[in-house]
Amino acid sequence: MSIPFSHYSGCGNDFVLIDDREMLFCSQNQALIQELCIKGSQVAGHVIDGLILVQNSATCQFTMKFFNNDGCEASMCGNGVRALARFVKEKLDFRQPNYLLETKKRTLSIAVLDDLYCVDMGAVVELDFNIQLDFEGTTWQFSYFDTGVPHLVTFVSDIESLDVVKIGNFFRHHVHFQPCGANVNFVEIATSKIRTYERGVENETLACGTGATACAYALYKIAKKKPPIRLQVRSKDFLEIDFTSSDFAKMTGPATWIGDGTFFLDENKQLSGVIFL
Repeated sequence: MSIPFSHYSGCGNDFVLIDDREMLFCSQNQALIQELCIKGSQVAGHVIDGLILVQNSATCQFTMKFFNNDGCEASMCGNGVRALARFVKEKLDFRQPNYLLETKKRTLSIAVLDDLYCVDMGAVVELDFNIQLDFEGTTWQFSYFDTGVPHLVTFVSDIESLDVVKIGNFFRHHVHFQPCGANVNFVEIATSKIRTYERGVENETLACGTGATACAYALYKIAKKKPPIRLQVRSKDFLEIDFTSSDFAKMTGPATWIGDGTFFLDENKQLSGVIFL
């Protein structure tokens, strides 16, 4: 069995995308998804942060099923939505400039703007504005939002000096946010630079669309920055977040095609090889 795939990036957030409109992919095989992401990373020379299945929808133009590279399904991925939008335009020859996408928790509206993609992210859910937690003698103050997935946001004065992996891993697994845990975002107010530790990837990523939305909301509500808010992610790319009402977010940013390939499975549906073009 062969599975064609494409590799797209949203501001350094890299994904394997598969046309699964015929529902042939075994999405319950967590180990296989994890292995495809690992092997995809090896052959492409980029860390694959997740796998996206593009499926049909009864109510929208497409359904997005998103899996982190640990093989677990997640409800949403902002950068992945933009990658999907470019994938369906280029690989599925879908040319509508405006359409709806079904995700696990929300229906999203997508607008294609030349080489940029605008996604209506939905309402930001305020979970808490004042969570204080200690780590290695320092008290950290977080805001806690749901932008499709849960995100912690904290303001820092020097974002470049942070050990994001060490600090982020601690709070991502903190008992306060169990059983699901939370993504952890650090924001420098003066520059609007952000860094994100993502659950599922269990590492800092070069960008996170839902995290950028949470960070922009914190800058808007707490630091009183006027939207649209232009954020610089770790890859040095920019995402722009606007708020069409007090809490309804729109994210605009690029998506980039990296390459195409094919996975090969044996008769036991185990990965037997991969070709990347």
